[in-house]
Amino acid sequence: MYAAVVDFRTDGQVEAVLDSALVTDAFWSHAHRDDGLEHVRIAVSPNGLSAAVFIAAVDAHAAAEAALALAWRLVTAVPALAGWYVESCAVLSNSARSGDPGKPGGPGGSDTGTGAGDGTR
Repeated sequence: MYAAVVDFRTDGQVEAVLDSALVTDAFWSHAHRDDGLEHVRIAVSPNGLSAAVFIAAVDAHAAAEAALALAWRLVTAVPALAGWYVESCAVLSNSARSGDPGKPGGPGGSDTGTGAGDGTR
């Protein structure tokens, strides 16, 4: 399992405060079986929100792709997220327990990030 952090921001036209329970429910209701979603934690701030999503995937790249696809699905389908965009998505290093030091998520692995908007990570 991989942990990815997805950052959402507004386009400046809407208020940047949302209920974290609403966003959590949106993740679960819009997740597809192939997304591999296992857990979600939301942190809301005046600047936007961050979602820590835990994804069952074969590698960090697949986890980043699944987290990013799900995040964009939310901003295009959930009315409460109209005016929001995905700023970045990054899989945390060592979030999968692999014994291979050369693999992402294993000892010595590296972050796999996907720049998704104005910022990159």
